[in-house]
Amino acid sequence: MSKQREEIHREVDNAFDQMELEIGEIKVKHHSILQKHLDEIKQLQSLMQQTLKALNEVEESNEVTSIIHYSSKNEQFSKLPAKVHVSMPKFIPKQREKKQLCSLIGKLTPLSTTLEERVFTPKKANTSVRVLLDEPEILSTIKTGHEKLRSVTCLNEEEI
Repeated sequence: MSKQREEIHREVDNAFDQMELEIGEIKVKHHSILQKHLDEIKQLQSLMQQTLKALNEVEESNEVTSIIHYSSKNEQFSKLPAKVHVSMPKFIPKQREKKQLCSLIGKLTPLSTTLEERVFTPKKANTSVRVLLDEPEILSTIKTGHEKLRSVTCLNEEEI
């Protein structure tokens, strides 16, 4: 599940990174449109300033010929650059339902338990019943110093 989680996180991060790249491209495009519009406005502004300067010179001068040859540029200036309408991109998140999200991630199978009946069967000793009923074999005799001591059992070579 950890690998699946990491993979899904990576895919989600990649999707958001892709959207952020698209937003960056939109910003660059929007900036270039606004810059072009600004350049048109500045050009028109410069032309208007030149015309005003020329009109001021005509007004200041005493020459009648320049006034007679003057033609109005009002018609030229009446055409303003187009107005830029910008609709900003919006992120519209989808509603997530827990069931849909779980179905995208995967399923978890329920815990399955089965009981297998076992019967303990003790190992059969290699010795026969006859051998067990026989008299024990005496391997060595140890003098303990007790007269009424009837039996001594040896657990191993160190313990009596």
